[in-house]
Amino acid sequence: MGHAAVTTCHDQRCLGVERASESIRAALCCPSSRYRHLRSCHRWPSAWRRGHTGRVSATTQHQDVGIFGAGAAGLTAAYFSASQGARVCLYEKTNESGKKIQISGGTRCNILPGNVVLEEDFFCDAKPGCVRSIFGQWSLEECRHWLENEIGIEMTVEKETNKVFPVSNSGAEVRDRLLQSCLDTNNVTLQYSHDLESITWDEVSCMWLCRFSGSNDTVSHSRVIMATGGKSFPNLGTTGTGYAILESLGHTVSSTYPALTPLKGILPASEELSGVSLTSVDLSVKPTLGDAVVDNAQKSTTTTNKKKKKKNIKALHSKRHGFLFTHRGFSGPSVLDLSHMYTMAASRGQRNLPDFRVAWDLELTSSRLQDALSDPGQFGLTGKSHVTSLLRRSNIPLRLCKALCKESGIPDDRIIAELKKEERIKLLTNVTEYPLQVTGDEGYPKAEVTGGGVPLSELDCTTMESTIMPNLFICGELCDIHGRIGGFNFLFAWCSGRLAGIQAASSLQK
Repeated sequence: MGHAAVTTCHDQRCLGVERASESIRAALCCPSSRYRHLRSCHRWPSAWRRGHTGRVSATTQHQDVGIFGAGAAGLTAAYFSASQGARVCLYEKTNESGKKIQISGGTRCNILPGNVVLEEDFFCDAKPGCVRSIFGQWSLEECRHWLENEIGIEMTVEKETNKVFPVSNSGAEVRDRLLQSCLDTNNVTLQYSHDLESITWDEVSCMWLCRFSGSNDTVSHSRVIMATGGKSFPNLGTTGTGYAILESLGHTVSSTYPALTPLKGILPASEELSGVSLTSVDLSVKPTLGDAVVDNAQKSTTTTNKKKKKKNIKALHSKRHGFLFTHRGFSGPSVLDLSHMYTMAASRGQRNLPDFRVAWDLELTSSRLQDALSDPGQFGLTGKSHVTSLLRRSNIPLRLCKALCKESGIPDDRIIAELKKEERIKLLTNVTEYPLQVTGDEGYPKAEVTGGGVPLSELDCTTMESTIMPNLFICGELCDIHGRIGGFNFLFAWCSGRLAGIQAASSLQK
């Protein structure tokens, strides 16, 4: 049942992978612009990517470091740990590594952000010092240098979005080059179709004993790195089993929730607006306090301090301005950036959910719209022009203009000069501060990342080592931190995976 591709194995099928690796390396050395063509010309051995048939017993030898999860964080941890001289065994639950890397960014793989401001680009309940400790040891520029010069991925910045992509626009290239770089260290053994069931610390041997589903074998490792990922895209095998394993070891796991996921809701005037998109909206959300919150861990209900109800809560604004109406609600960069505010509150059982507001055109402020209604001439219109004609002079699509007028109680044929006071007030609100009616979310199947997880306060953020258990490192999506859309979650995967890999290997020498 299990599959494995092992660099030190002498099975004939593995030797086939060794011989084929020369053509693979040749393809990987080509310029990124020709990557897709050469990749399609070569018959890339499925054993190299997915493992060969036949299980290689992991009980026959001992590797220093066991890494669970061959995604972005796990592959990075394997590379750096092996580069430090540690013998590494990298386990993957499915029959292929880096599946999420391949589909990210619509398969283009937004590998990094163009720049980063930690306080604005990451969401975390931990103290700011924890986040700074993780990112402070490897700058964005150093991370990009590693990906370009050591891993061999040619990259470019998309000016419109300030996102970094591989020149090939291929997530498959990113995965392939990471995987080949791990194999090239000659210290990494890959084990596919190994679904981790439990890890137990043995105080006598000072080793981690690891068991897998469907197997009676026990594998031992001096150091363990947990990089099993979260719950987003469960069809790829990311079901969040790592959270339960870490909880069983004594770690706290903050309530998990889908983040960077589309929202469900009622569209303006309940009109059919699916497919309508905007590029210049200002989406904001104001969290609510003073709600009854159900603590899922303790199954008890507590109420926040009443004094907090009087606190002036600042609204959060999305740094992205794209917005898309879907068949069931709302999506686009601005929505994905802030959707975690809804899903987090819902997962915690809050009765009063966050208040989302939309200004449909950044340039059409409330004061400017009032001026335009009083003097339509500044838009090249007259008092006899229709209200929808005025709105169309902005960046608001016609179908949405009509829906906003309908929700404001304004007929399609209403002219500006005949606009009633109540209609004017409602229109101003609906155009510049529309209350988005959110009723749910699309959940983990469409979430780009998982919120919640192991608090950073339970990790040494200079090493990613657990403060609860010895010789245990945790990185990637298992940690209670996530970034907004734009390559920030990959940045955390690279940085946390590197820290865990280096420290796991260096601690062996102490």
